Amino acid sequence: MMNYNLYAGSDYASIWGDGAGGTGTISDGFRLGVGGAGGDYTICGRIPALQTASGGVYGDTIVVGVTY
Repeated sequence: MMNYNLYAGSDYASIWGDGAGGTGTISDGFRLGVGGAGGDYTICGRIPALQTASGGVYGDTIVVGVTY
């Protein structure tokens, strides 16, 4: 197991989460209409140093909820 955090931006200032425990959410507003609309959001990950995990390939699944 390897610990990591996801951050809402490349400045690593706010841990991305559900708003609980000091985490932050991403909020935006745009009008949905004919032809669709969308938004792009950069999420960055950071793996803290000095973990005792052995070398290898690691994977995980991230579940994202969208409220509209």
